[in-house]
Amino acid sequence: FVDHVAVTQLDEASNWAQGRMKRKVLAAREALEAGVPLVIIGDGRAAQPITRALAGAGTRFTH
Repeated sequence: FVDHVAVTQLDEASNWAQGRMKRKVLAAREALEAGVPLVIIGDGRAAQPITRALAGAGTRFTH
């Protein structure tokens, strides 16, 4: 589990990500390159995934 990825680490993250996570990393890159300041990938299987993500759970992608 990775809790934070800076935009400068996206190439490395793309290398270790596999399957559906790889697509999410690529989508996070697109969003950051378009000017979105923060992307959070949370666990949709957990109870209250949005609340948990906003509280700090999940992987955060930032500039």
